[in-house]
Amino acid sequence: MRVSYWSERAECDLGVAEAMLKAEKYPYALFMGHRAIEKY
Repeated sequence: MRVSYWSERAECDLGVAEAMLKAEKYPYALFMGHRAIEKY
């Protein structure tokens, strides 16, 4: 797969993590942040 594919998915995951953080859904924010880190 292309590197850009994983980079785009990681950016999307970070966006979701940010939204969960703002909503004070901390376990979900941590989970999505972890997913993003794995893709970088």
